Amino acid sequence: MSVNADIRGNITNVQLISGSVNSRLDKRHLKMARNWKLKPSSNGRRGVTIITQYQLQ
Repeated sequence: MSVNADIRGNITNVQLISGSVNSRLDKRHLKMARNWKLKPSSNGRRGVTIITQYQLQ
């Protein structure tokens, strides 16, 4: 998944780069990512990798 954010840490764009075999799970993950609030960058970082983990029930 690719996530873009503005300088305040607000998510501006979310795209699925490589999905799982479960399209429902992919859609849910995209929906969750759109609601993230990232810490604003104080040094202009770009291309930061974020690892997410979730548990299936």
